[in-house]
Amino acid sequence: MENVFETVSPAELIKQKLARGKEIAEEERNRKIEIRNAAKAEKKAENERKKEERRLERAKLRAENRNGQNVSNGIPYPAEGTKGFDNWAMFDTLTELNGRMATIQESLLIARADGKNFATVRRDHHRWQIFHGYRPPVESKE
Repeated sequence: MENVFETVSPAELIKQKLARGKEIAEEERNRKIEIRNAAKAEKKAENERKKEERRLERAKLRAENRNGQNVSNGIPYPAEGTKGFDNWAMFDTLTELNGRMATIQESLLIARADGKNFATVRRDHHRWQIFHGYRPPVESKE
């Protein structure tokens, strides 16, 4: 049995072990990255699946509501379970509480607290006003 120190100097042996340690660390890092990327891909696929399910459910709701849909001033009432429906319920509640039409400023304050998209709330508020006759409908440019 030959002595390791006779064939390789102690400094060279430490360099080799250091290099091997770096290789192992790099392999572990790459393995963790692969696991993380696989988890991200799985989560993305799950989100896409859920998104497709929600889209199909909304399409189904639209198809069901199309026949007996409540329409006023050319604006249909939003289907239950949609963001528009939630926003309209908020506007109705504000109007009921204040005894006057809900303002966009009040609505945006509540939207900020709920983490809602401001553009969606503004659009839904405008459509809500038209539906209830607070504002004349926008004429089409045909």
